[in-house]
Amino acid sequence: MARTFYGSSASLSCTIGGCTGIAGPYTLVSLCKKTTDTAAYMDIWGIRNASQYVLSIGVQNDDRFYLAKGTAYADRSCNIMLTGAEGWCLLAATKGAGTVTPRFHQYVYGTNTWTHEDGSGTLADNTAPGASGTVRFGNGMNGFGAFSQALNAVFAAALTDTEIERLPYSLPAWYSLSPVGLWLLDQSLTTQGVADLTGLGANQSAITGTTIATTHPPVFSRGAPVLAVTREAAVVAARFRRTDFPRTGSRGAYGGS
Repeated sequence: MARTFYGSSASLSCTIGGCTGIAGPYTLVSLCKKTTDTAAYMDIWGIRNASQYVLSIGVQNDDRFYLAKGTAYADRSCNIMLTGAEGWCLLAATKGAGTVTPRFHQYVYGTNTWTHEDGSGTLADNTAPGASGTVRFGNGMNGFGAFSQALNAVFAAALTDTEIERLPYSLPAWYSLSPVGLWLLDQSLTTQGVADLTGLGANQSAITGTTIATTHPPVFSRGAPVLAVTREAAVVAARFRRTDFPRTGSRGAYGGS
C-alpha cells in the first residue's frame, strides 16, 4: 500500500543523502493521489536546508500544479489541475540549468492520459541544500498536503518527456534514469522506516502522524512488467499440450500409453 499524509501536521523527514547538490538541473517526481480538495496551498514533498525550503512541488489554492524554490518562495505553476476525482497520478516537474522555464508532466492512471506543459515563467537555479539539508514528505514551502503517496524521486537532470513517460508502470524504469533520491512508501506499518532505495543515504529520520493508505496505484509493478510475456507463455503452453498431437501406435508420439 501507500502512505497517507492527511494535510494537518502529518509529515515524514529523511536525511539529505545524495541530494546535497540539487540546484539545477533537476526533476522531482511523485506517484500520488490527492485525498482532499480545498482552496489552499498543499505541498506533496520538498527538499530544504537548515533554514529554508530549496525545492517543493504541490498544488496552489486553485488546484494548479506548481514548483517552488528558494528563500523568497519563487514559484511557477501550469494549467494542469490536480483534484481528488482524478485518483492516482504520476506528477513530475523538470527544470534545466540556468534561468529557464520549468516543465510539468501528469499521467492519470484512471484515464490513461498524459499532459506535458511549460510553466508560467522562468526560474533560476537553487542554492543547493548542502549537508544540513533534509527531504520532507507531506509538507513543503507553503503548507501540509492531503495526499496518498506511493513513490517519490529526485533526479539531478531535467528528464525529457519521453523519459518521464517510462515511469508510470514499473520501478526498474525509475532506477534506469539514475535518481539521487528514491523512496518507496509501501511499508505495512508507520513504525517501519522509509529507506532511500538509491543507497545514497537519504533515509527516514523523523515522522509525525501519517497513516497506511487503503489503495495503491494500479498497473504499477516493483519489478519489470511481465504481463505480455506471461500471456504469450500461456498460449504457447496450450498449443503444445500432448492432446494436441496425433497418437502413433499404442504408446503415442510422446511415449504415452
